[in-house]
Amino acid sequence: MGRFQLSLAARVGIAFAVLVVLAAATLYVVRTATELSGTRIDAVFARAGQGLDAGSPVKIRGITVGKVTGVSLDARGRAVVTTHLDPGVKVPRSTVASVEPASVFGPKFLDLRPGSGETTGPYLASGAVITDTEGPLDLSDTLGAAYRGLDAVDPREVTVIVHTLAQGLDGEGENLRELIGDAGTLVGVAHRQRGRARQFLHDAALLGTALQDKGDDLVSISSDVNVITPDLLARADKVRALLDEVTSVSGLAAHGLAKHRQDLRAGVHSAERVAALIYAQLGLAGDGVRGLNRLVDLLNELIEAPGPGNTRQLQVEAFVATDLCELVVGACGPTDGRR
Repeated sequence: MGRFQLSLAARVGIAFAVLVVLAAATLYVVRTATELSGTRIDAVFARAGQGLDAGSPVKIRGITVGKVTGVSLDARGRAVVTTHLDPGVKVPRSTVASVEPASVFGPKFLDLRPGSGETTGPYLASGAVITDTEGPLDLSDTLGAAYRGLDAVDPREVTVIVHTLAQGLDGEGENLRELIGDAGTLVGVAHRQRGRARQFLHDAALLGTALQDKGDDLVSISSDVNVITPDLLARADKVRALLDEVTSVSGLAAHGLAKHRQDLRAGVHSAERVAALIYAQLGLAGDGVRGLNRLVDLLNELIEAPGPGNTRQLQVEAFVATDLCELVVGACGPTDGRR
């Protein structure tokens, strides 16, 4: 049997086909490895600032949900930040994008703040553009504004101010030391009472929540005040006289209380002793009340006990006067003691 041999053209065709298959496979592998998955979202800024580059994280409420894949300029000179979000991440159309610093001098990240429709939609599709954006605030911008402000200050005026301040504080070291000490004491007290301050703020928040439904009532009260205010202003002299009288009475009452404070203290102490005595005798009073109840029950049983001839062994009749003139002597005018 003779050896099977391919022609030169056939061998060249087979080699070319193998090369084409290898090139297609390589292209597919490279494209699959470099292709980004997820949703592509672009955000347009007036400027992107320093520190936002390809690879910077994209976050929602501090959680990384994607990364920046490119920063470029469009035809109008605006910065276009291209991002790819992780598969499954949905962003509503009301989302606001902002460039935020990760630290003072460090890199930045893209922050997405979902608005309404976060759970219901509609959502941005892949390739959508966010135009509601907030540009970054770089430290260099703040320092530049501060430099321009300081550059406008005349050094001679600063010298005069410092010299005048030094003259005014000359010899006041002791007072300044006391002032700083008092400030430290105040800060210490505030630190120790931070729990109460937090509770106060919490109560204030609860009060605000309680008053938010009382808007109509507050408006009605304000309207009533507006109605009576003109009348009060028209009678300002009488209102002033009334307030003067109230002030005078308050002053007299304060003077009397201050003059007799020893008597008031003694009266309070006596009341405390009486209350303590009554409290100590509550046990005896309870026994007396229970004994009286038993006595009343015994009298009732004696009264209800049948006697000879369907009579009762005890019978009590009480006559109570209902005439006020008889009950209260002198209620109906002068009396000689017989009425």
